Amino acid sequence: MDEVAHALGMDPFEVRRRNLVRADEFPYTSVTGLVYDSGSFLEALELVLEDGGYTEMRELQEQARREGRLLGVGFACYTEQTAHTTTEFIKRGVPIIFGYDSAIVRMDPSGDVSVQVSSHSHGQGHETTFAQIVADELGIPMESIRVSFGDTASTPITGTHLRQP
Repeated sequence: MDEVAHALGMDPFEVRRRNLVRADEFPYTSVTGLVYDSGSFLEALELVLEDGGYTEMRELQEQARREGRLLGVGFACYTEQTAHTTTEFIKRGVPIIFGYDSAIVRMDPSGDVSVQVSSHSHGQGHETTFAQIVADELGIPMESIRVSFGDTASTPITGTHLRQP
């Protein structure tokens, strides 16, 4: 995107602004066949522009260049995908098809519960979510629940398999 901006003599933010999917374009099918059902891409970019001090960063960059120093300003747009389906993975040509994750739930004599899950948390709050589900289902306080992730020596395997050619 930056190369396009430089070639056209445009600001990299403007190139992105003109090319992001807008709210009135949803559902949006990309050139690769993936369907985006919602998003606020343009609004998020505008927040970065306003709250991130982009104008001030560009001014600092120009000042640094006048002084013979190089100062870069970088940013990127990113979409976190969710709710993947087997069809989507096949469409992408992914050789491994993800089907399910599993958990082992054990209660010890004191009433405390351990939950071993096959997935990993990457900052989405899985530990809290899994503990809430177990607490609700068993009618016990969350403080009595311990969640552990993806230790192949003790947790169940995830439901993946290689797609047949």
